[in-house]
Amino acid sequence: MDFRDVDGAYSRYYRERPRLERAFSFGGVPLLPCVQAEATYNTRYETWRRRLYQTGVEIGPSDHWRIEPYVARQSDDVSATGNLDRIGLTIKGFW
Repeated sequence: MDFRDVDGAYSRYYRERPRLERAFSFGGVPLLPCVQAEATYNTRYETWRRRLYQTGVEIGPSDHWRIEPYVARQSDDVSATGNLDRIGLTIKGFW
């Protein structure tokens, strides 16, 4: 749950985020492909307003770094942008 204050108006976001993943390795490199979805309920609009669908793979080239390329589609019933498609890359460091 997120607690928000947007221009003095208090609201909450509720998130449901199921995720499926399966770890394996290829050539000694650990891989974690995943598929996830996220639905967001906004109390300001009293509706399930945003949906996000994402798939990617987390690649572990070392014990301290993970790289995660992904593709995603976001649908938003209230936003002027409506639908967004994106390709991204997340880099994670562990110490």
